[in-house]
Amino acid sequence: MTDESNTLYLKYRPQTFKEVVGQKEVLKSLVTMGKTKTIPHFLLFTGASGCGKTTIARILKKMLKCGDSDFVEVNASSERGIDMARDLTRQAAMSPISGDCRVWLVDECQAMTGDAQNAMLKILEDIPPKTYFLFATTDPHKLKKTIRTRATELALKPISEKDLVGLIETVAEKEDKEVSDDLAILIAQKSESSARKALVLLHTVINMTDEEAVEHLNSRDMEGEAIAICRALGKKSTTWKQMAEILKSVKEEPEGLRWLIMSYATTTLLNTGNARAAAIIEEFRENWFDSKRSGLVISCYNIINGD
Repeated sequence: MTDESNTLYLKYRPQTFKEVVGQKEVLKSLVTMGKTKTIPHFLLFTGASGCGKTTIARILKKMLKCGDSDFVEVNASSERGIDMARDLTRQAAMSPISGDCRVWLVDECQAMTGDAQNAMLKILEDIPPKTYFLFATTDPHKLKKTIRTRATELALKPISEKDLVGLIETVAEKEDKEVSDDLAILIAQKSESSARKALVLLHTVINMTDEEAVEHLNSRDMEGEAIAICRALGKKSTTWKQMAEILKSVKEEPEGLRWLIMSYATTTLLNTGNARAAAIIEEFRENWFDSKRSGLVISCYNIINGD
């Protein structure tokens, strides 16, 4: 396994608009704005995780001829308070050091507190001519309306399966690896319209045979579902309504899930002595070859209502 800096999604992160997968409409708008020198000073990039919001914002920073010393990237999910907002407001009026402008990229901006958003209203209403704010969010509805109305919103779309397959095949070729059409399609389908996730998955299976890769990708789904079920069962506060919602979304084969749940519960019991882990093992001992999905449901029901 290569180190973190050489993972495929970082190694092949787009450096120009031409390298970005999908998002043709947004990119066309930005290129037109650039040619006509009408790029708004407050842009809000919205869209699902992994669709290219921060990547496009970073490329735009280069288009604006912003030097590295004048570029600040903040993740609002970790620096979400009013102090952050006040710092941005205070520094916004400063002159650029090494380029034509100063640029602030605020990722996950929906995580900013209400006070932080209020503190930024004044500067966002009257942004200095050599300053740009680029906000990115997966959930724009959590932003105050007064913030959103000040921004020019660029909505990024989920990346199509066709575009993801093309990306996967291109990167595999650059890595001198062979990926079959079927495997590329499977990776794309597992990627949830995210280019980043597609390359993360490709990175995990690129040295496997197709058969090994398919088994690995499918087991990831089953393992995730098993962990979700076991964690819910392990909490006394979980209601049957909550448990039922988890079970409704389960797509994997029940007997395979049973083995994984048993394994997870056994590890928990050995490490913590948790009594509910013991109850899960006891309830899930019998196979579900005949009862199938019904066996999974009734076993979960018995655990939830057994206290």
